[in-house]
Parts: sequence; structure tokens; C-alpha cells
Amino acid sequence: MIRFADVFAIAAAYGLGCFSAGYYLVRWRTGSDIRARGSGATGAKNVGRLLGFWGFAATFLIDSAKGALAVGLGRWLGVPPGVLMIVVLAVVIGHAWPVQLGFRGGKGIATALGAMAAHTPWALVGIGAVVAITYWMGRRFVLSGIIAFFLLSFMLMVWPGEIISGLGCLVLACLLALTHRRNLRQELTGLEPEGGLKKKGSDPQTSDEAHRTTDL
Repeated sequence: MIRFADVFAIAAAYGLGCFSAGYYLVRWRTGSDIRARGSGATGAKNVGRLLGFWGFAATFLIDSAKGALAVGLGRWLGVPPGVLMIVVLAVVIGHAWPVQLGFRGGKGIATALGAMAAHTPWALVGIGAVVAITYWMGRRFVLSGIIAFFLLSFMLMVWPGEIISGLGCLVLACLLALTHRRNLRQELTGLEPEGGLKKKGSDPQTSDEAHRTTDL
């Protein structure tokens, strides 16, 4: 039976996801729409191109925190494991497709990391280890991250009592692959442009086209 608390936790998670930190930080600091710059996403990497390291760090931390907060709220409301994984998915979906921004947001890596760190704390260590190994082998950051989420889902499915979490993480990995499909295509074909944060004296607008599809 679906409880009101379950529905509320899912709806609240989507609402938290819709709070696009990068969009509002750039609006506050420059008055412009971050979605018209760089990769067009509201994620930390794109914000960093415009505002520098502090913008990257602030956006990444806030996006991660809202993922963790959504899971924390779900636990506080006592939602069952299956619903808690839906909460994880809902906050990432809200980040990627925020209703108040016309369903144009970020790509969900930071939010997914925060949510999974709160859901399964040891998962963050596993993801970090896999990313480090796969990046060292292939120098493909986005591909490494997506592979890590897929491997994590299989690890959870074979872990005693975690099959529901594993299935939910598998859906999450597919969702992240969807939002990063252009990045993955560029990395697999070796065409990914060099990304980076804003440097002193640089004009981020001049590199918008070069970064049109790359972001976290």
C-alpha cells in the first residue's frame, strides 16, 4: 500500500532536485542564463567555466547536498527500501529536468553522488575506486563515472539484502548515461574538447561552442 509519506518523500525529492544551484548562482552573479553558455547545462563544470573554482565548488556541494537531503528526508519519514530508491531517482530527475526551468537542467552526477552517499555510504568509496581505476586506464572521466555506477548496481544486487537498491542503482546508471549521452559519444570517439574552469582574464563566452556538450 502506498502511503502519503511515500508520495510526499518522492515529490519533495523532485522539488529539491529542481533547485538548480548553478542556474541561480550565475543569475545572481552575472544576471545571465547559464543554459545559454558553455555546454548549456546548469552543472558545476559549466558554472566553473563562468565563475571560476568557487562557482564550481559551490554548485557541486549544493547539488550533492540536495541529493543527500532528499534521502535523509526519506529515511526520516520511514519510507521502505524500494521507495527510498525512487527518492534517489526523483531528486536526480528533478536536477536534470526542473519544471520551473522548462525541464532544462544539469546532468545529475553530483546529485547522484550525494544521494547514493547518503543511501549507501560505502558506495561512495566503491564509486571513487572504480572511477580512479577506469580513468587511469582510459583517461575518460565521464565514461569512468558511468561505468562506476553500473558496476555499483551489480555489486549491490549480489550483496545480501540489497537487490532492490541494486536494481534502483541500475536505473540510475541508465539515467546518467542518458543525460551524458553526448559526452560519452565524444569521449568514445576521442573528440571531447578540453574542459576547464574560468581563468583570470579569460572570456568564457569565446569558448561556449567548444564546450557545448560537455558537463558534469
